[in-house]
Amino acid sequence: APDIDLSACQARERGVSRRHAVLLVEEDVVKVMDLGSANATYLNGQKLIPFQARILRDGDELKLGNCGVRVGFM
Repeated sequence: APDIDLSACQARERGVSRRHAVLLVEEDVVKVMDLGSANATYLNGQKLIPFQARILRDGDELKLGNCGVRVGFM
């Protein structure tokens, strides 16, 4: 089972790989890392280099394949 299930938004049909990306928490900083996905991960419109973590900030937009996600921290 996935850690974050995006099946409700038809993620598979929108090009999201089963193991697409990972969220990492390091010393109160949240990062995203593409896992070499077939359809890429984008952070605020910039394509991520696979296996290189990037910091996520409140309001950032992630695009996994053709599925967009807005990041929000409480």
